[in-house]
Amino acid sequence: MSTPLSELVRSQTRVQHDAAERSPLMTELVEGAALKTHLELQVQLWFIYEALESRLDAWRNYPEIAAFHDPRLNRLPAIATSFSAVWGTGWRDQLRANPETLDYAADIRLCADQLDGPRFLAHHYTRYLGDLSGGRIIGRNLQRATGAADEVVGFYSFPDLKPKPFKDEYRARLDSLPWDEAGRETFLAAVRDSYVLNERMFRGILNAR
Repeated sequence: MSTPLSELVRSQTRVQHDAAERSPLMTELVEGAALKTHLELQVQLWFIYEALESRLDAWRNYPEIAAFHDPRLNRLPAIATSFSAVWGTGWRDQLRANPETLDYAADIRLCADQLDGPRFLAHHYTRYLGDLSGGRIIGRNLQRATGAADEVVGFYSFPDLKPKPFKDEYRARLDSLPWDEAGRETFLAAVRDSYVLNERMFRGILNAR
């Protein structure tokens, strides 16, 4: 019997995952960075989630991919609420994508435009499951360190979703995918690539200061 994909994705992408997780920017955030740092990240993530969430409809005829997305995961509304609370109605004037972010978003769009299910799902997996894990810890630390209002930290919150059962179901769905070995390997390689793109985006934020 082959190893479940949910186990493989954790064991075979650990190096890239840990490099992104231990990046200087993420260390700042986990340790309770100032609100400015969180906003720097959320501005860049706006472009990433825009790429992801604007391409979800491309999979409407591909249920094995479409089944992974739940509208309760959508991050763009929460980011917009955060920006509105901080910058008011002119918040879009604050949005500038760094080159590393543009590369990351372009890869997501390319996967969708090519209907490359394993590669698109890799981006979905790294972003949303990351939000449901470390992202929630970062949000709590932000609120504790700064006293930020709920609407400012809403990006890190999933009030209508229970993270652990959702993640368990997500991983079970990964294990049930009818992919052959080539499809599984494509997914695993794309998850590694996605973590690398994340880490480059984090470095880009620091370099832009």
